[in-house]
Amino acid sequence: MKSIIHDWDDAHAITILRNCAKAMRDPAGRVILIELLIPQGDEPSFGKWVDVEMLAMAGGRERTEFEYGELFAAAGLRLARVVRSASPFCAIEAVKA
Repeated sequence: MKSIIHDWDDAHAITILRNCAKAMRDPAGRVILIELLIPQGDEPSFGKWVDVEMLAMAGGRERTEFEYGELFAAAGLRLARVVRSASPFCAIEAVKA
């Protein structure tokens, strides 16, 4: 899913991810999110600007890697890995917990 979870607050994002987890019939199934990741610390980031926009316009938010891990855990998933790219987007992979 590309740029879906960032549109939602945590409660709605967990519901979406929980539904994905329920739909996974194969134990080796994966959920792949393509999202911006907010870096830790005070360094400038495109994602931090988008975070402000999401808050003001859509009620959603950008998240850190740790925050995605928490969302996945609440939905019965586990953060497996993050694949960074040359673009601002990352592939965030989750598996069943």
